[in-house]
Amino acid sequence: MRLLQILCLCLITSISYGQEIPVREDSGKAEYKNGAAVAGLTKQKLYDRGVAWINKYYVNPNGVMKTQDAEGGKIVGRARYKLSRIEDK
Repeated sequence: MRLLQILCLCLITSISYGQEIPVREDSGKAEYKNGAAVAGLTKQKLYDRGVAWINKYYVNPNGVMKTQDAEGGKIVGRARYKLSRIEDK
């Protein structure tokens, strides 16, 4: 029984270990960016693929996309969950 308690305690502590969330200095909000060069694809083609992916995987894609800039090749999405940091509490 004691072994089971220790095992559960170890499991809970390993699961509860949080990830570092990148936070913008000016707004204090979380921000994730990922940019990569893809050989053989234009900016417009990558933008179209991104919009197609959002349309396929989200029930309400217009509710998810906050900004769509086809000329700039930029898609900004809305957060699904509210995040809070321990320091903010």
